[in-house]
Amino acid sequence: MCDVVDHPDGAPKTSEAAFKTTAAATAYFKAKLPTFLFIHLDHGVPAGHKDGWMTEPYEFAVSEADRMLGQIVAAVDEAGATDDTIILFTADHGGLDKKHGVFSLQELEIP
Repeated sequence: MCDVVDHPDGAPKTSEAAFKTTAAATAYFKAKLPTFLFIHLDHGVPAGHKDGWMTEPYEFAVSEADRMLGQIVAAVDEAGATDDTIILFTADHGGLDKKHGVFSLQELEIP
């Protein structure tokens, strides 16, 4: 699990490790143009467990993930690989309150 840290500007919590993962993955992609690359960003899960799914801190983590996805899309474009690349961006589960794993639709469906 990524370490959750205070965002430098005092905003809700996010993970610097996720930004480092994104930077390393995009650099690797541009340098190597791999056939397959899996990038796992899990900083939303700690926000969901600590503050609850669909709360302001969780939504902040999702907005940060959107920024990281933008960096990934830009790297693919910069590498000239847009026409030959498929990006699949998904969550592994939803959540309810501060938990997941029970059989409610909010926990089973991917937001």
